[in-house]
Amino acid sequence: MNHLIIIFTCLGLFLKSQNTMTTKYFRFECECIENENYYNPKNQSYNYSYGKKDELSGYLIALRKIISRDKKQQEEYLISIKNSGTFDYRESIFVGESAIIADIFQIDAYGRQIIFFHDNIAYTIMVVSNKKETMERLYIGLRKTFQFQK
Repeated sequence: MNHLIIIFTCLGLFLKSQNTMTTKYFRFECECIENENYYNPKNQSYNYSYGKKDELSGYLIALRKIISRDKKQQEEYLISIKNSGTFDYRESIFVGESAIIADIFQIDAYGRQIIFFHDNIAYTIMVVSNKKETMERLYIGLRKTFQFQK
């Protein structure tokens, strides 16, 4: 009987560590709990937040359908945000899409903001933590596992 308890405990820990966060737009792997999943009609955005079980780190993801911009206009929009001086953005590629990324630091708060378009949807992702190393690890995990839903 003790062996069964140990096996089920290990299996439960394995399953908890393999969480897949899924929406109709994206999916990714993390040891997270979904905190928010709602549509905001005021700004027509879909908003999601996922927290690590320690509650001091996680992901904030906002999506907004943009129908009136072609690829060139989307790139110009990203460049205008990059040049706005709000944060020190750098150009990058995120999941095969042109993106701008900024690192944001405050006392005991670290974040990385990623902004990009995919299939006429504007994505803004914030990876946040109270520890820089954790934020970096979450970002790397997101880059490795983030996929668009078809």
